[in-house]
Amino acid sequence: MAVVAGCGSRHCLPKPDPGRLCSGIPPRRFASGTVLTNTSTLTVVDTILTDSGSVLNNGTIVVDPSTVTLASLTGTGQALIDAGSALAVLGAVAPGETIGFAAATSLLSLEHPIQVQGTIRGFGSGDLD
Repeated sequence: MAVVAGCGSRHCLPKPDPGRLCSGIPPRRFASGTVLTNTSTLTVVDTILTDSGSVLNNGTIVVDPSTVTLASLTGTGQALIDAGSALAVLGAVAPGETIGFAAATSLLSLEHPIQVQGTIRGFGSGDLD
């Protein structure tokens, strides 16, 4: 399992546990053209994560509590939006992906809903923007 949280600099601070990559609160950004690949559990905690490249997710992405913006979401995994969290997908969501709401205060924003081929589960009135 990996945990992405804000980093106070370009380098990670001492790791408080084996799964934590870094700690702090500034936004984390991945450049256009990069591919973020997840094959396990990736937990995004207390930060803002923007991926201008693509995300290949064959595991689980947990947004807890954070704001995550993805250019696209491919693979056969799942993304779980926890309480007080937001997930924005600016492009396509692959047919093998599942996006789930873990709480009534989760928010999903789809820039191009026609490009979403994946499954959305557990949403209620007001969850889609």
